[in-house]
Amino acid sequence: MAGMSGNVPVGAEQGVMAVVLTFDAPDAVRQCLASIRAQSVGVDSILVVDNASAPPFDPSDADHLVQVLRLPENLGPAGGYAAGLRAFLGSGLDWVWLVDDDSTPRADALAKQLRVAASRAQPTALLATLVDRDTGAEFRTYGWCGVLVPRAIVEAVGTPIEDLFWWAEDTEYLQWRIPESGFALEWCGDAVVEVSLRRAERTKPAWKFYYEARNQVYFRLRVQRQADDGPPRRHLTRRVRSWRAARAVAKLGGRAVLREPDGRARKLAMVARGTVDGLRGRLGRTVAVDRADRPLTPAAGAGSAGRVEAQEPLDLDEA
Repeated sequence: MAGMSGNVPVGAEQGVMAVVLTFDAPDAVRQCLASIRAQSVGVDSILVVDNASAPPFDPSDADHLVQVLRLPENLGPAGGYAAGLRAFLGSGLDWVWLVDDDSTPRADALAKQLRVAASRAQPTALLATLVDRDTGAEFRTYGWCGVLVPRAIVEAVGTPIEDLFWWAEDTEYLQWRIPESGFALEWCGDAVVEVSLRRAERTKPAWKFYYEARNQVYFRLRVQRQADDGPPRRHLTRRVRSWRAARAVAKLGGRAVLREPDGRARKLAMVARGTVDGLRGRLGRTVAVDRADRPLTPAAGAGSAGRVEAQEPLDLDEA
């Protein structure tokens, strides 16, 4: 593998493709690419999936490792990572490293993940520990911030549900589908990826309330179900899943009314609409993204956490 250091116990067929999804964040994605190039274990290729940025991502200053896949429209993280994973499956490489454009892995992050992966007897996806670059606080979330996934898992479980568009697509894929398919998912505590939770505005746009409500209801009631041939699990009963969906919607409604400085009625209406569409199973990009809701760029000193929302892992296996 390109740039492999001699003390990393990985085999000769351990080629890695880094997939970076970007949308309207030219400064952030360049910092992300720089952090990937600086890894002590080099990747074999970098695929930048441009989610219809305006203007398009300009790869003119990129090196030979970087290829750009420009999507014809903004497909959200769900569609963007699905496109990236399909490209990975056609690459012949053995590992895909999914890195959001507002993430900057530390120089030894990939090496540490590969070292842990090589010690596992079965295919294992490895999540990184996240550190808020503004405060130094560590946290964990099931997101696309430096998760390393072997080819065997992607071939077996497929790609994210594209019609989710935004929110919960990472939870469904990483926290639910991979373990439910019999594969291992672990935290690699020593592999650190820096992000920022500092936002440019205190408010959240109305479209986010819609997709959060819709996708959480859809996930709880239509995806997270008890397998017909598996042992009964109390947390997967209809009653528990319905209660958790209702709790998530109530929290969103409460934020819209109590914490948002403007547009409260519209945001509450979006929560209601998203709840109904989630119950009906109506997916896709059904509400327009009227503003990107990205914070200041790292170059301006505030980080670029366009998709990192400090989302807590869902309690998928608790009664």
